[in-house]
Amino acid sequence: MDAPTVDVIAVRFDGFGRPGHQASAADAYLDAGLLDVPGVSMELAPPIEQPDPTPARGPSTGLMNEKALLALTDELHARVHTSLRAGRFPLVVGGDCSLLLGTFAAAHEVDDRFGLLFADGHEDTTPLDVSEDGEAANTELGLLLGVTGRRPDFPRPSVLSVLAPGRLAAVGQRDLEWRRALNIGSVADLGAFSCSARAVADDPEGVGRDAGGFLRAGGPWWLHVDLDVLDLAVLPATTVPGDSPDPDGGGLDWRQLTDVLVTAVERGGCHGLSVAIYDPELDPGHRHTARIVELMHALVRARAGTAGPIVGS
Repeated sequence: MDAPTVDVIAVRFDGFGRPGHQASAADAYLDAGLLDVPGVSMELAPPIEQPDPTPARGPSTGLMNEKALLALTDELHARVHTSLRAGRFPLVVGGDCSLLLGTFAAAHEVDDRFGLLFADGHEDTTPLDVSEDGEAANTELGLLLGVTGRRPDFPRPSVLSVLAPGRLAAVGQRDLEWRRALNIGSVADLGAFSCSARAVADDPEGVGRDAGGFLRAGGPWWLHVDLDVLDLAVLPATTVPGDSPDPDGGGLDWRQLTDVLVTAVERGGCHGLSVAIYDPELDPGHRHTARIVELMHALVRARAGTAGPIVGS
C-alpha cells in the first residue's frame, strides 16, 4: 500500500496574542526543509487567515487571544477533516497545543474511535475556571475530555468530550507537583494510559510499544507532540511568559523522545500528527530548528512504513 500524501498545515498562531514567537515556528520549519522527505509526498496547504492577535482574555472562554483561537479551531477542524476524508495524512505544525482542539475534533468526526497519543511535559487539563493566566495551551486536553470546571460554555461544542479516557495515552508528563498545588487530578485516574517522563526515559521503546499497541487495539489514532516534553537543557525555546523551573525535574532528551514516538508509530494506526510549542525568537540562529524537523521527518517516514487502511479512503 502506498504511503498517503502528507498535508502540511502551518499554524501561525501565538496563544499569548504576541506577534511572532510561536506564530513564527511553522515558517522556521519550512525554511529548514520540512517539505523535503525523500520518498514521501509532502504538500503545503494554503495559509490560514486569522484575526489580528490580542493578549486580552476573551469574554466567552476567559482565554487569551480568544477570537483568533476560535477562528483557528474552526479552520483546523475543516482542513483536517478534509485531509482525513481524502485518505491523506495531516501534519499540523506551529503554534501551541490549543491547535489540538479543532484538529482532534475533526478526527473524531471522521471516526469516533480515534485515540490520541499525547506527548507533553504537562497534562493540559486545567479547567477554564482554574486557569491562572488564560493560556489556552493549558486547557485543551481537559476540554477534549470534557473536564471544563464550572465554565462548560466553551463556544465550540464540537470539541467538548470527544476523547474518551480509554482512548488516551499520555507520555512524558512531569507536572505532578504543579497539578497537586491546583488540586487538578491526573488523566491516569480517569483510566487513560499514562507514563511519566521518568518512566519513558527508563525504557522509551518499551513505552512506545505499549502506548502504540494500546491505541492501535481500539482503532485509528492521532499523535500530538508538545516540544516542552523535552528537557529545557535540550530545547530551551519552549518557555512562555510566567514559566518557572519544573518542580518535578527534567524532561526527555532527543533520543528518548524519538525512540518512544517512532516505536509507537511503527505499531500502526497513526493517521495524523501535530507538533507545537517552539518559539524561534528564543532560539538565536534557529540552531534547534533542524533537529525538530528531523524528528518530524522520522515520524513521517515511520508512518509511511506501516501497513493498514487509510482513514477516509
